[in-house]
Amino acid sequence: MLNQLVRRHLPRLMNLVRPLPRPANMDGLRSSYAALIDAWIHAGRPERARECAAIAVRHGIWKNSAQRPHLQYHPQLTAAPIHDASAFLACRMLEDGAARIREEVARVTASGETNALPPWQMLLSRGRWEQVIFFDRGKRFEETFRTFPETGRILVDIQERVQFPGLVSLLWLYPGSHIVPHCGHTNALLRIHLGLRAAEGATMRVGPRHVTWTEGVCTVFDDSFEHEVWNRGAKPRVILLMDVFHPQLNEFARREYLTSNNLAEEYARTYMEIRGLEKIVLEKNGELRTVLEPGTRNAIISFLMGNGLVAAERTANGIHLEARPHPADSHQHPVETGPATSLDGSEAL
Repeated sequence: MLNQLVRRHLPRLMNLVRPLPRPANMDGLRSSYAALIDAWIHAGRPERARECAAIAVRHGIWKNSAQRPHLQYHPQLTAAPIHDASAFLACRMLEDGAARIREEVARVTASGETNALPPWQMLLSRGRWEQVIFFDRGKRFEETFRTFPETGRILVDIQERVQFPGLVSLLWLYPGSHIVPHCGHTNALLRIHLGLRAAEGATMRVGPRHVTWTEGVCTVFDDSFEHEVWNRGAKPRVILLMDVFHPQLNEFARREYLTSNNLAEEYARTYMEIRGLEKIVLEKNGELRTVLEPGTRNAIISFLMGNGLVAAERTANGIHLEARPHPADSHQHPVETGPATSLDGSEAL
């Protein structure tokens, strides 16, 4: 009974004790709308997400409810889910080197020494997703270049003629995986996928368009449009990902994007405010340490104590609640009776 009450009231009540960010400008409003839409999507309520996106368009936040960049938005740029890959020099150069890249990636993958790590796990509803990074906003990852030297040489040749303003990486999406609908942070960039292993049953939706991958061929899409990915096949889908500037973005906007720290600051602010975090620290040993905001911390303590709990844990089957042991009973057991105290201190009915 209490499990049902918590599942029903917890998201709403968390917002009562941890107010949403107070946006001071259009960028702040855009981030707040995007966070709310993402919350509805992750809650399994896509119809509410669509309603919210439509309201945002009516309020002038975006022009298209399917295109929702949450940090930087350039409404003057031509918006299309899929772009012509033949118009991009980077695509032509990638396709010229595709056979060498595929051969190296297959060899290193077979050795089990890719050093791949999971990316953006909050976007993965199920399955397994891994990545190795060559470049990220101009920073070069030397370990990846040592693991994939031939691919690295091809990328360096491309970089001499094409700017790398965002991410360049290899991505493996394994069978049975699903990446939930989401939008990229800006429409200043377009995203290239070079197919390296085009698994049958692997598909991507970008806005209303559905695409598949062809080995050795590039696909260019605007990831500020809502997109999601499935691998319903029996083999991993493997791609090389490369971000490039939207061809209509002017030189001033490009320089501003490359030199600005605002993106990292806005990512951190939005992520931490929504989750009630005061500080996050990656320790030297790789452990992550988080500090909760006082209001969030006190609300959680009150919630646990008010319901006779010592722990709450998200599992594949929902929420598991661990009750405070009764003084006369050392065994821990689920809470079965009594009114549930919500996170705002009221009785959950």
